[in-house]
Amino acid sequence: MRYVMMLIVCVICFIWPAYSYGQEGHTTDNGAGLSRMADLVLQLTKQGDITEADQLLESFTYTWQKQNHDEHPFFNAEAEQAIWLTYHQAHLALKSSDLEDLDRIDRVTSFRLAVDAVSNDSQPLWLYSESTLLKAAEELKEIALDPTSDQFYQQLNEINRQYQVIRPALSIQAASDLYLLDQQLDAILSSKEQLNADTRTAYAEQLKEDIETMYEDYDKDEADPSLWWIMFTIGGMILFSLSYVGWRKYRADQSKHREKGKM
Repeated sequence: MRYVMMLIVCVICFIWPAYSYGQEGHTTDNGAGLSRMADLVLQLTKQGDITEADQLLESFTYTWQKQNHDEHPFFNAEAEQAIWLTYHQAHLALKSSDLEDLDRIDRVTSFRLAVDAVSNDSQPLWLYSESTLLKAAEELKEIALDPTSDQFYQQLNEINRQYQVIRPALSIQAASDLYLLDQQLDAILSSKEQLNADTRTAYAEQLKEDIETMYEDYDKDEADPSLWWIMFTIGGMILFSLSYVGWRKYRADQSKHREKGKM
């Protein structure tokens, strides 16, 4: 048994570093360079260095055209369209002096998330929005329960703002069927009908469920096959070791019975 356990430990020591190395390399070299550039544009924007951010953003065009996009796991015509849509929105935001700081940062963030989504097939940055967006949806449910509150649409607009920031990245990775969520938000935001508390509560609950499903669908689709291979390998070795111990015990019992029979 001791030798079997030593074998298992040795295999884990060899397998796990290889798996970890693969996880660290989830973004292609080309994609990493583009992501660093987009991230720097965002950081400069947050710091208020708008001129420098705009100059760096303009150089993105040249860098993008020189990349080999075949290496990017999520690159296709739709993804490129989403990239350039967010690029132009970020460019206009950096050029505009009338835009609020939050709106400007949102548009540059959307660009940064879209660039990351093209090449990041392991832990894309848009996934980190889950807790914030779900918290906003939970707050919407609480507001909906209060018939005297007039903050329902304000909170709904906040959820829509956060969703629109990550939506291009979502569309690039086809993380979920976005049409239903788009339709749900548009329908109630464009409606002029005054909703009662029950209707608002039902809507808020459904919206929260749809947002949860959006993240869950991605987690389900992107399960790492190498991790499953490790689990099955280790599980197989444990099963083998248990079978081996059972067999040794059986052999020992049989030997005892034979010795008693000879007496």
